[in-house]
Amino acid sequence: MLEEFGEISEEIEEVRELLYNLLKDFPAGVTSTFLEEQYEERYVRTGIASYSLPKDWLRHIKMADEFEVKQLPTFTMIYIVNHLPAEDNFGASDEALISETQNGTNALEFLEKVHEVNKNEANGESENSEDAISGSKLEPMGLSSLPKIGETTKVMVVSVMDPENIFIRLCAWDPVPDYLYSALSRIPFQSDLELPDTSEITPGEIFAARIHNTWQRVFVIRQSDNNTNYWVVFVIDMGFFHLVHAKDLRLLSREVEAFKKVFLAKCKIFGIKPTNQDIIDPPSSQQWSRSAQQAISDLLRCGNPVIENVYQTSANIELVPMAEWTYSKDTPLGRIPFVSGYLKVNGEDIGEKFVTMGFAC
Repeated sequence: MLEEFGEISEEIEEVRELLYNLLKDFPAGVTSTFLEEQYEERYVRTGIASYSLPKDWLRHIKMADEFEVKQLPTFTMIYIVNHLPAEDNFGASDEALISETQNGTNALEFLEKVHEVNKNEANGESENSEDAISGSKLEPMGLSSLPKIGETTKVMVVSVMDPENIFIRLCAWDPVPDYLYSALSRIPFQSDLELPDTSEITPGEIFAARIHNTWQRVFVIRQSDNNTNYWVVFVIDMGFFHLVHAKDLRLLSREVEAFKKVFLAKCKIFGIKPTNQDIIDPPSSQQWSRSAQQAISDLLRCGNPVIENVYQTSANIELVPMAEWTYSKDTPLGRIPFVSGYLKVNGEDIGEKFVTMGFAC
C-alpha cells in the first residue's frame, strides 16, 4: 500500500517487481484480468507471493514509470514502457495462394462464392451461432462503448463486400489492435507453435494464419473441396473469408490468447439502395452488382482485402451512426457490433457519391 505521505511500502514494491517479471513474457501487453490471473497462478499458488493482488493494485502501477496503463471502455491494457510493440516488418512471400486469389479481376467473385457457401454452411452446422464467439472465449466489443447516434468517429475500413457489408475497426480502440498484431507477428519465429500434424486442424478452432505477409487470427470453417491442403477460414479481425494452406496455420501463442476481444464491427451506408438497373434478379432481393461492389471498394480506399494490405491506407474515414448499435449474427463468430450510418472519406459523403455515380438512389 502507499503510505499516508506517498511513500511506497515494501509490499507494493514487491508486487511491482513480480508484475514486471510477468509482463516481460508479454511484450505486446495484456489485459488487467489476464495479468491478475497469471499473478495468482504463478506466484500466489506457488508460494512466491504471500497474498493476492490488493484491490487497488491498478492504481499503484499507474503511478510507476515502468508501466503503461491504457483504459478502454470495456477493458484495461497493461504493458511495459520499454517494450512497446515494434512495427511489423515480416515480409515472407505468399507463394502458396491458389490461382483464384492471385489477381484482382476474379477476387471479388471468389470472395462472394466463399462468403455465400460458408455462411450457409455455418448456419447449417451450428444452430446456436451466437455462442460460437463465446465458445472460443472471444468477445465482441460492448455496444455501450460505441459512438451514439449523430456522433462522428474515425474508423478504418478493413474489408468490404458492398454498401451493406462494410467491416470496420474504430480508431478509438487504438493502440490495442496494434499490440495484438505485434504479438501475432512473433508467431512464425516460435517453433513450438508449428502444427506437427494437420489433423489438429478442425472446424470451429481458432488459429493464427499468414495472409499476404500479415499474421491474423482466423476461425476455421472447413477443408477445401478442391485441395485438402487448403482450409476455408474467416479472418476474425478483418471480416472476410479466405483460403489458407495448412502450412500457413499456427497455434496461438499465450500472448495472442491474452486478447479476448474481437476488434471488428460492421456497418451499412445509411439511406441508399440499389438503382433499378443495378438490382440483381430476383428483383425482390436488394443486392448490389459486381460493378457497385468494386466501386464501393475503390471509394473506401481499401481495395480488395485479398489483394491489398489495408493497413497502408492513409484516408481519413469517419462514421456517423444514424441508428442504435445492434449485434449482427451473420458471421461465423456469431455477434459483432453493427450499425447503419453515414461514411465519409476525407470529408466526402460516400452515400451521396454513390448516388451521383448512378449505383444507388
